[in-house]
Amino acid sequence: MEKLHFAKGRMILPLTGSSYELGKMKEAIDLIEDTQLAEIACAEACYFTADAKGCVEHVKKYLASDDVMLRLSADMLYVFANLTLGNAGKAQAARIDVKQCLQKACMYRNKIFLYICLLSDQYFSAYRNRKENAGFRGLHF
Repeated sequence: MEKLHFAKGRMILPLTGSSYELGKMKEAIDLIEDTQLAEIACAEACYFTADAKGCVEHVKKYLASDDVMLRLSADMLYVFANLTLGNAGKAQAARIDVKQCLQKACMYRNKIFLYICLLSDQYFSAYRNRKENAGFRGLHF
């Protein structure tokens, strides 16, 4: 795996980490100055509005990003969207990439990394619990 970096000022899943008034999601995305983060936020908006295909299209180009925040955001959204679309194999590949990114990023041992680990674990724990309770097949944690 290539060298990963943490771009200053970037966060994982920027829309999820934002606050905005009901019905003002687009305006919240428009306020994100970083165009790449704004595109990740657009992917989140697609997923939240039941457009899993749109979500996948927005994140595809970030699945191999060397920026940890973009890549992990893309990977997580890609996992969720592909589960929604019934593409367990694609979801599993992205989930494996999350694990590899976290292992690689572990070398940095900083507060940002710890935040990413905790957030990633929370997201995947929700699906792990859902899998156990709903009989999901094809995605291995």
